[in-house]
Order: sequence, then structure tokens, then C-alpha cells
Amino acid sequence: MHVTGNLSQVANFTPGPWRVEAHFSKALYEIRPCYPVDGFSAGFAAIARVAGDKRTVDDTVRAANARLIGASPEMFELLHELSVSLASRMTADDTEAHSACTKARQLTCRILGEPA
Repeated sequence: MHVTGNLSQVANFTPGPWRVEAHFSKALYEIRPCYPVDGFSAGFAAIARVAGDKRTVDDTVRAANARLIGASPEMFELLHELSVSLASRMTADDTEAHSACTKARQLTCRILGEPA
């Protein structure tokens, strides 16, 4: 798979970066774009919410989940950049690099909703 251009546009998700807003009184974290994005709910509407329930009483877990989700656009871009860079540098007998590139390609395809 070879992607050119803005990966978030290819994947049809709200472009990053995203930010995490904590609402401590509600035990809720909201993930929002850092800037207005045309065509995405007036730009600043929440993309995702991480809330507590009876199983997750520890706020550190909610906060960690929110940070992970909030970093998703940058992680996706970096995954793609690293896999392209690694693929261009690996040798034919580098089984670890081939395995890493295969896993990165499969994950990228999963994110894009495409078959691996």
C-alpha cells in the first residue's frame, strides 16, 4: 500500500492534532481537534468521550485512554512514515524489518478500512 497526500484525508478521519479536555466534575475526558476543521461539526465538537463507569473507577485509566486516543492522528502519521522509511532501507535478508513492515502495513490497512 502506498499513500500520497494527507493520510487523515485518505482515511476520512478528522485531521490532527487532537487535544484532551478533562471535565473532572463529570469524570469525563473529551477529545477534540486543536483547531476548526471544515465539515466536522463546527470544528470543535468532541470526536470522542472517555467516561467512567462501574468497571473503571480509577481516573488514571480514563486519563491514559483519553491521551492514547488523542494522540491517534500523530501515531497514524508516524506509523506510516516509519514503515515507508524502514521499507526503503531494509535488506532482503532482514526478517525483523520485513516482519515490522508487514505488521505496520496490516495496521495501516485496518485503520483505513482496507484489506491487508
